[in-house]
Amino acid sequence: MLSSSSATPRYRARRMRFDVFVTVGGKVLFVALGALTTVLIARHLGPTGQGVFAVSFNLTLILVQLGSSGLSVATPTLVARDSRLVGPIITNALLLALGGGISLIAATLLLQNTAPGILPGLTWSELCITLAALPGALAVMFMQAVFQGQGRMVAFGAIDTLQATITLAGVVVAIVAFDASLVGVLLVIAATR
Repeated sequence: MLSSSSATPRYRARRMRFDVFVTVGGKVLFVALGALTTVLIARHLGPTGQGVFAVSFNLTLILVQLGSSGLSVATPTLVARDSRLVGPIITNALLLALGGGISLIAATLLLQNTAPGILPGLTWSELCITLAALPGALAVMFMQAVFQGQGRMVAFGAIDTLQATITLAGVVVAIVAFDASLVGVLLVIAATR
């Protein structure tokens, strides 16, 4: 019979292998689904539409990184250190997602107004659709950090995979059923954030 001290390291090693497998597998699936979505959008919108879509999509990625304020990196450590902090961390993260998202939206709109050429090709409506997804994108990132801190790697990976799957399905429906324009594609992307 194994003592509890010798069983614990073996259990942790198995758990770690599983967590790594789930995380890497989820990221691979996320990238594959994202690539397929990008190809579908590019083929449907053509070079000009795809270029404007790329500006919109990359703007969101940049603003999400700016809006994270390091919280997505600090959260797993704080949650793992003291599970009693999960509630306040989630509350603060959601408030930061909302407040930070709104602040970044306002700053981006002000920037576009004062320097109209800064986001080439994006109309005001396309920009507003793009920016509307920002608080949701920040909230998702913060919630993933909570799951990571709790060691809930299946939930952590499921968020990416589910989001990429829903986005792909939404883009397919928008293109096939509605012959979506750039605005339609941006609406799907914003809704799935």
